[in-house]
Amino acid sequence: MTATTSVVVVEDEPSVLEMLREVLQSHGFSVIAVPYPELAHTIELDVHPAVFLLDMMLPGISGIELAAQLRKSGFPHTPMIAMSASPLLLEVANGSSLFEATLAKPFDLSKLIDYVTRYAA
Repeated sequence: MTATTSVVVVEDEPSVLEMLREVLQSHGFSVIAVPYPELAHTIELDVHPAVFLLDMMLPGISGIELAAQLRKSGFPHTPMIAMSASPLLLEVANGSSLFEATLAKPFDLSKLIDYVTRYAA
């Protein structure tokens, strides 16, 4: 991992988004914070994020749908990690072929950093 390793975080809850930004930046990641799922499609392909962290419960679209759209729109191989407080949604994400890992909310921060570091490599 380098200081310029980018992580895209799609999370509609401002306090959670800010916490993730602070934690990831403190571990050397560059964070692209996306508070609205429709903005995820504005990420330029030249940004080359190393990992996407996607909330599963977003306004207007599910994290599963967003992951599928991102896979089709230029990020077919970028690792994606699903985040949710819902065990059912994490199970659905786990059962899909879209995500490399799932994280339960509230976060185990060491697991968060471990996953992001592992999949950003």
